[in-house]
Amino acid sequence: MKLMKPILSLIFCAPVALLCSCQNSSTNSPNVVVIAAEGLGANQVNCSRDNHSSQSSGFDVLCKESVRFTHAYTTSPLSGPGLTSVLTGLYPFQSGVHDHGASFLPSSKVTVAELAEAKNISTAFFSGGAPLLRKLNLHQGFEVFDDHFGFSPRQLFRPLSESLEVFRSWMKDIGNNRFFTVFYAPDLLFTNQATQTNLGEKRDLTFESQLDEMDETLFNFIQLLKKTNNWDNTTFILVGLNGPDLDERGGELIFTNLMSERTQVSLLIKPAQKPRDEALNWTFDANVTLADVGETLREIYGQTRSPDQDNSDLQFPVFSLTKALQSPSTVEFPSRPILMETGWPAWRENTSIRYAIRWDQLLFVMDQRLQIFNSLIDRLETTSLRPTDPGIYGTWQKIHQLMDSLHWQPWQGLPQETVMKWVGLSDLFALNVHEIDADLSLERLAHRLKQEPTINKLYSESLIKKQNWKTLAKWANGTGQRDLEVIAAKNDSPSTTSHDKHHFENSCLQLALLNHNDPGLAKRCDDPLSLALIDWIQNQDKSEDDQLKKKFLRAYVQMRTEERVQEVNWALQNPWDTPTRTRKLIIPIELILSLPQMQKYQQTALKAWQVALEYAKTSEDE
Repeated sequence: MKLMKPILSLIFCAPVALLCSCQNSSTNSPNVVVIAAEGLGANQVNCSRDNHSSQSSGFDVLCKESVRFTHAYTTSPLSGPGLTSVLTGLYPFQSGVHDHGASFLPSSKVTVAELAEAKNISTAFFSGGAPLLRKLNLHQGFEVFDDHFGFSPRQLFRPLSESLEVFRSWMKDIGNNRFFTVFYAPDLLFTNQATQTNLGEKRDLTFESQLDEMDETLFNFIQLLKKTNNWDNTTFILVGLNGPDLDERGGELIFTNLMSERTQVSLLIKPAQKPRDEALNWTFDANVTLADVGETLREIYGQTRSPDQDNSDLQFPVFSLTKALQSPSTVEFPSRPILMETGWPAWRENTSIRYAIRWDQLLFVMDQRLQIFNSLIDRLETTSLRPTDPGIYGTWQKIHQLMDSLHWQPWQGLPQETVMKWVGLSDLFALNVHEIDADLSLERLAHRLKQEPTINKLYSESLIKKQNWKTLAKWANGTGQRDLEVIAAKNDSPSTTSHDKHHFENSCLQLALLNHNDPGLAKRCDDPLSLALIDWIQNQDKSEDDQLKKKFLRAYVQMRTEERVQEVNWALQNPWDTPTRTRKLIIPIELILSLPQMQKYQQTALKAWQVALEYAKTSEDE
């Protein structure tokens, strides 16, 4: 229905031009395209030299035809809060979006998409990542919010190139209407995804290869806009949501790191222009933030925010960048504090939000043990300064007053064991890690963090998979896991061990060893997948056998797919809102299928999983 708005405007406005002003017409507003990319740090788009060897480089086009902001900073290394800043012009503490699971944007906060929609501009959002952005309420104002795609065990994201094809189809639907479109591109997170050049040549599985793929996709995108006569009248924004995780910083996790390598991002804006205007290609080196990008978009659609009643806009002011898009010489950016935060530790580890404030060249990391860096002379930010040092004390006093006025407390940090766990899980499930290396890493990690539930569970599963029953028995005894001991004993000496149900403590395991249903045990078994298998095993009606088998296998493949998602989430150090509580202990189905008498069912389940993987691969190749 909303696609009819431009048609209806013509029908009702044209005959009665003197009586109808058509104030909501979109004709005076440019098209806007925002591409918000994970991992696109400040160094990923280098305009200072000819490093784009391809003749089809989107980066090269943007370097020549856009305004580049060399010191742009995200508001959070978590993509959701950062993208919220782009869509609202607000810092996370103003929008309320601090993480990917425990917070969301209130409906009272007006998004840029809502401003565009009010002007009869077609609005669309195309996401290539996990369907978490709708949960953050970022769909406000988008007529199309496309965050569902051909999800499969082998493809956990939609490449930007595929989102571009969906956009191409959508453009045909909206006709000549103006549009505001946002793309969320997680491509650079997935270095195990095979890509190829426009000439069909396969690339290596590296971060650089994914960057090359994004570069070519941007070029194809720009060519599409030019062919449809939309390039000149489109404001095109390429913005990083965070920097890449390429270099480890000791003691830091990916999403607790507020140093420049994770917070300084690429930002290039090609403003809408008249066809005969010369291309813009100047740079600004003043500090800007993703909230400034949001304020710029708000101004494009005719609205800027008035200061909040709590004066938070006065404490951390945001500025529209529109004047910087008009002239390189008439804009003076004021000296002001730039706020960065990460809500990951409060969300995932129940601690507190970590803050950092950048003021000119100084970075203040607001920890219990204050860290201060001069990024101008210490680009890697390795030498912490004292607040009493010359040229620092006055700024520190202002920042200290800001923190006090907002009642923000210094971050206490994370226990060493917690950091070890998340780094270990990330290394373990790194997207291109060799299986042997993963096994060795897991064994070392398990013995260092024996009481950590997730590590304990993964190591136990690994021993079951390798059928290392003696080691499993020893491990289970040392960690007090009675059912695992029984599993190890039954597999180590299957001919001499009893199948007595009372050997197990878990009700699902007890029920699986019966040849008939026990309502009491079934009620206490809280694993639906185990119950589906038991229904199939204990079924006496042959006419229902095939249906029960299919029901179990569908559920099993779904469970394994969710496991795959969780493993990738661990590789990325847990940014997605997945149901991790169910993954801290071995689920009963894994134990049931590891019993000697269940080998037939285990093989059937594994075959179904392999078929699902092959089907996904075939679909991907097509």
